[in-house]
Amino acid sequence: MNTDTTTLVELERILRPGDILFTRLRNPFGRKIAEASASWTSHVGIAFHNADRGWVVAESAVPLSRAGSLGAFLRRSECGSVAVRRLRRDLGKQEVNALWQSSHSRLAAGLRCFIASLPSHEHPSTPCAQRRWRGGRSGT
Repeated sequence: MNTDTTTLVELERILRPGDILFTRLRNPFGRKIAEASASWTSHVGIAFHNADRGWVVAESAVPLSRAGSLGAFLRRSECGSVAVRRLRRDLGKQEVNALWQSSHSRLAAGLRCFIASLPSHEHPSTPCAQRRWRGGRSGT
């Protein structure tokens, strides 16, 4: 394992769209996953660059998949540890777009499942439903 210390700014500079980020969650669930897999990692996300939001990480989360900021993703990692892996070649723009679309469709599917599970008196436009949706999906 590489023990180099890298700042968030340095990490943002070396990331490429489609990079896979491995971390270790700081909760008992994350520790059990790492223990069961005999690895220091327990969580994974895919990095994408967004012109408005900067680096975002698409990840599976409970109860919904989400795309949150790189900083939020790293703050949940035990000791701020992260491993970055990528293909031997850079992904082309079309490949990155296809990967994002695939990830984004899963985010949208999670939202549809959440909306379908709302009690009939709640609707996504109500403040209660909006708070619960944002709180469950937002990584920031």
